[in-house]
Amino acid sequence: MAKRFTDTNKWDKAWFRKLPIKYKAFWFFILDRCDHAGVWDIDLDSAKHFTGASFDMEGILSYFQGKIMQADNDHLVIIPFTSFQYGSVQFGSKCAKSAHKRLCSLGIDLNLLDPIFFNENNSDLTLKEPLANPYVRVKDKDKDKDNINILNNYVSIIYGIYPRKAGKKRGVAIIEKTIKTAEQQENLKKAVENYAEYCKTQATEEKFIKHFSTFMGEWEDWIVMPETVDNNKLDKDYWDKVYN
Repeated sequence: MAKRFTDTNKWDKAWFRKLPIKYKAFWFFILDRCDHAGVWDIDLDSAKHFTGASFDMEGILSYFQGKIMQADNDHLVIIPFTSFQYGSVQFGSKCAKSAHKRLCSLGIDLNLLDPIFFNENNSDLTLKEPLANPYVRVKDKDKDKDNINILNNYVSIIYGIYPRKAGKKRGVAIIEKTIKTAEQQENLKKAVENYAEYCKTQATEEKFIKHFSTFMGEWEDWIVMPETVDNNKLDKDYWDKVYN
């Protein structure tokens, strides 16, 4: 049976304290059931059996934004797993190489996980700098498939953070067309996080939150958090016009 490190400080972290009980149980479950690279073969029936609660992918990705990402239809990846379990271990170690190989086999962009950990040492497998865009990969083998996986990983993170699940298809099409550089990827993630935080602090009703496709047409306005707006001073017709 595998033995792993556990973070005893998690009880002091706001993101964990705010989780519903069943998602706390799911976090413990997936940490124990994932493989050495933090990859879990999606099995919601098993999660229900061992935790006594039902889960769906939308709920998991929503509650664990920045903690869990979906690699494909069959796998979830715990984002901070490798850096926490292996610490500052050099990339030349067997465990790190094995984890790297496992993640690459799923087409995971390692810069979305822990670029510091995976840039250790001088291995020919090491990413030396951020990927230029969602379509670039370390190896050329099965290039088209890998590019699609990398794009899906990025979209999964961005859409998982976004506060309203509507307009995904058109929004993703905009990402494919316009988001080409590592800087743009990082700025878009920051913009989505800012907008999600803004909607949360303003207690914005879901029907007044922009569709994802609408947001993608003006996302650069949210790279820097705007000043707080008093929603009470704006009438309903205005919000209907802006957000729908």
